[in-house]
Parts: sequence; C-alpha cells; structure tokens
Amino acid sequence: MEGEPTGEEEGTHAATGEEELEGSGMWLRGIEDISFEDDAETPREILELVRNHIEGLDRNAAKRKVLAASSYNEHILNHTREALFAIARQQRRDCPQGQPKKRTYRANTEPVANRLAEDCCALFQFIEGGRNLAEIKKMFPHGTQNNTWQSPAITRSRGLNTILEEGEDEDVVAKILAENASLREMLKTEMREVNEKLTSMSNRVKHHEEARVDVTEHCDRQLKSIQDELATNKGSQLVLSEDIESMKGKLKKLEATQVRIQTTVSTCNNKILSLETEIHTLQGSAKKSDTEREAKFGNITKYVQSLAFSLEERIREQEYGLSTTHERIKEMKESEVLSEPSLIPYTLTAYMVPGDRFSTMCVVLDVELTDKVSAPPDGW
Repeated sequence: MEGEPTGEEEGTHAATGEEELEGSGMWLRGIEDISFEDDAETPREILELVRNHIEGLDRNAAKRKVLAASSYNEHILNHTREALFAIARQQRRDCPQGQPKKRTYRANTEPVANRLAEDCCALFQFIEGGRNLAEIKKMFPHGTQNNTWQSPAITRSRGLNTILEEGEDEDVVAKILAENASLREMLKTEMREVNEKLTSMSNRVKHHEEARVDVTEHCDRQLKSIQDELATNKGSQLVLSEDIESMKGKLKKLEATQVRIQTTVSTCNNKILSLETEIHTLQGSAKKSDTEREAKFGNITKYVQSLAFSLEERIREQEYGLSTTHERIKEMKESEVLSEPSLIPYTLTAYMVPGDRFSTMCVVLDVELTDKVSAPPDGW
C-alpha cells in the first residue's frame, strides 16, 4: 500500500535496526502535511532539524538515521526532499531548476525509501557546500537539466535587468555587480585550479602510459624468454626421457648380470669351501706321508750305515787275505820250494753291495795254492 513500508523495506529495516544510532527517534514525523508554497521558514526548520541529527556523520550512518526518523515512510522522505530542494535553490545558484525525478519502484534496484533517503543526504551535503553537483543533477531528468539550468552569470544578469526596470535601489545593483565580480574571480580561481589539476592529471596519465608501455615491453620480453625456456626445456625433457628409458634398459641388464655374478660367486664360494676341505685333507695326508717318509729314510740311513760298516770290515779282511797270499808267494819264490814256478790260479770275484743312491764294488782275490780261499761270507 502506498505510504506504508513494503516487505523489502521492512526486511532492510530489520537488518539495519541494530546499527541505528541510539536515540535517533522519529523526528520527521508529521512534516508530510506541511506545505512549502507560501512558507519560507518551514523548509529552514526542517534543514535545521536534519542538520542537528546527521551533521558530522558519514553517508551510510546519515542515511540509516534519516530512514529511522521517517519509519521508512515514502511520503515523509519525499516531503523532506522537497524542503531541502527549496533551500538548495535559495543558497546555491548552481542548483538545477525544474522538477526532480519521482522515485518509483523498479526491479533490481534499492527500495524507494532508500533512494529518497540517499537524495536527502546528498542535498544536505550540497547545501552545506559540498562539491557534489553531479550527484544533484542525476536527480533530474536529462532533458530538464539542459532546458532549465542556467549559469549564475545569466541568472544574475536577468535579475539585474529586472531590478533596473522596476527602479530598485542602486545599492542593490552595486551589490549584485560586486557579487558578479567576486563570482568571476572565484570562477577564474577555480578554472585555474581545474586547469592545473587537468595538467597534472595529463602529466600523470602520460607518465602512467609510458610506464605501461615499458611494463608491457618488459612483460613481452619476459614472456618470450619464458616461451624460449619452455621450448628448450621441452627438448631437454625429451632427451632426458630417452636417457631415462636407456638407463632403465641398462639397469635391467645390470640387474641380470648382478644375479648371474651372485650365482657365480655362490658357486665359487662352494668350490672354495670344497677346495679348502680337500686342502685340509691333503695337508693331513701330507703330514702323514712326511712322517712315514722320514721313518723310511731313517731306516734306510741306518741300513746303509750298517752295510758300510760291514763292507769296511770285509774289505779289511780281503786286504789282509791278499797281503798274506802275496807274502806266501814271495816266500815260495825265494825258497824255491817248487822246482818250477807253479801256476797259481786265482779268481777275482766281484760283489755288488746295494746302497742308497750308490753301488759299492768289492773285488775279492781267490788264490789257489794248496787250498782255495773260502767263499765270501753270507750276506754279501
């Protein structure tokens, strides 16, 4: 229903109710029945009322307080906006003329009460000297602004002509002219400041543009370098992949070779153990053979020594026999016992005496005289 808060406004009010300033009250109640057509004081009273409650607050806090004071009533907010427009036209010569836009419901936008409260806060800021003329112009239809707004110089000029035609006091004319001169000076100052700001902004834009170009060129160089590195890395990656595959094959071969080597080593270890066992056995046999050999060598040495001793005894006996025979022959010749020399037969008998690494030849002379020399003793 028109004049009552909508469901969306009530939801907004419930969401922001805790954020409203304490003691805000409903100080805009009742002003919707006041007419401003023939009353110049009421709009000022409303301005003072608004100033006392929202001065010094930021835009969002002021907006919440205005909404709370009106209980989200569109009629109260619209009436407050009209009062502030009346004051703005009186105090600001650059305020647009004509009728402002009528706030109506539209989808996908803020509620009507919120937009009216925003207008009230913007108008209060404008009246207090804020530089938000562009925001105020947006409250009017576009065609109305072009057709109705006039510069302060034209407005003052028309006011001057009217005053002259009606024969007003010259002091008023001088005051208006002084105001126009002051306004021109103010406009010059503002234009100079605006030009300086424009020059500064132009220099800053130029500087930023140059910086942007430098950054763009640097980024392009970096991008090209990165692309080259990526291409190089891709080639290197392919080579590494091939090397890895080759190494995998070699690794498999090495593993197979290692298995064979381990098998061979195991076999060799077994053979080594077997050979060590055989060596130990052979060492035992060799020790036994050495003992037996040493015993045999001792026996042979004893036998040879005994045989040599016996041989020496027999040689001495033979030498003695030979010597005796020669002496007998000599005696027989000398005595001429025999009428003629008798042939004395003799026999040389050789005996081989066995020994270790040598043989001994013994010669025995067997002389036949009246008796033969007896045979060698047994054992020769």
